[in-house]
Amino acid sequence: VEEDKVDPTSISVSRSSLSMKTSDTYKLTYSYGYPYGTTSSQKVEPSVTWTSSNPSVATVSDGTVTAVSIGTSVVTVTSANGLSASCNVTVIQELVLPKWNVRQVSGGGYHTMFLNSDGTLWACGRNYCGQLGDGTTTACSTTPKQVMTGVASVAAGGWHTMILKTDGTLWACGSNSDGRLGDGTTTSCSTPKQVMNGVASVAAGGYHTMILKTDGTLWACGDNYYGQLGDGTTTYCSTPKQVMTGVASVAAGFEHTMILKTDGTLWACGRNYNGQLGDGTTT
Repeated sequence: VEEDKVDPTSISVSRSSLSMKTSDTYKLTYSYGYPYGTTSSQKVEPSVTWTSSNPSVATVSDGTVTAVSIGTSVVTVTSANGLSASCNVTVIQELVLPKWNVRQVSGGGYHTMFLNSDGTLWACGRNYCGQLGDGTTTACSTTPKQVMTGVASVAAGGWHTMILKTDGTLWACGSNSDGRLGDGTTTSCSTPKQVMNGVASVAAGGYHTMILKTDGTLWACGDNYYGQLGDGTTTYCSTPKQVMTGVASVAAGFEHTMILKTDGTLWACGRNYNGQLGDGTTT
């Protein structure tokens, strides 16, 4: 006895969404749904057609999707008996990274800055205060993005970033609530701004910045609650002030500063609650 044939009541596609780069291909498949109890011999499998709502972005042939250009499209499979299912296709731009040969990396409170050997500066991580320097306050949690060229070194603070370019200019971005960017204001910025010339190196602390100029003078700006600027006060400043001469290098901790002079002596200032100044006290 010949069994009654049963048409499908639904159709589904193997992916509901796709993210592709231009020239990528992906093979979609489909499957039919039948009423419960339908045997294999009863199932009717109607022919299907594939269509793309935006062929300039993505084309489809027999289920194979090809990404053409950046944008979005909807790929739909439709059966001869009128059933259909769709897949949302997004074609993104492929980021071409340089040949990585990282010269320096600096980690801030929640962000990271990478300096490549070709002088390009790259950033990723939290960006609430604009500390990545990409002109936005949008976090970058996937692939580092390029933010500057011609960079010699970088220092990532708690929520700010200090960038020294090869021409000796110093640039700053991120949180500036206590003047740590050294631009004479307390306004945060997401696009790096130039704040000083003739700089040899820079150190970024949690809320303060220490700047060593080529003449060996040391300059400071930002929070000074614990005296970490080394100017003999506990008053913050937004315009860098000179605090010492004859300096060879400087390191900024979260709320303290360590200064190496050209004569080999080491000097310290700032918070000492855990003895981080190394002077035998916790004062």
